[in-house]
Amino acid sequence: MVKSISDRGKLLTLLGEAGKTVDRLMAEYGSEQASSYPLGLYIAVYYGGNRSEFAKANGVVRQQVTKWLNNGFYVVDHKLYSPRRNLNRP
Repeated sequence: MVKSISDRGKLLTLLGEAGKTVDRLMAEYGSEQASSYPLGLYIAVYYGGNRSEFAKANGVVRQQVTKWLNNGFYVVDHKLYSPRRNLNRP
């Protein structure tokens, strides 16, 4: 588990997201106290990037976690959410 989202080098290594810097992620999602994360960032922060550990801790197989990641799931206050539809901007 990453102790602090400000541990920039380690977090960047764990995320492995090409083209995204930790500065950009922090600007996008706020500090470590933020309550909403894309699932991949949540796994990086709370499970050290280990999808298998996340799957085990949540009673699912790793393949299910991969499906959730591919479908853009996110976490709000430690609850998993899935996108349902794109909304038109007013």
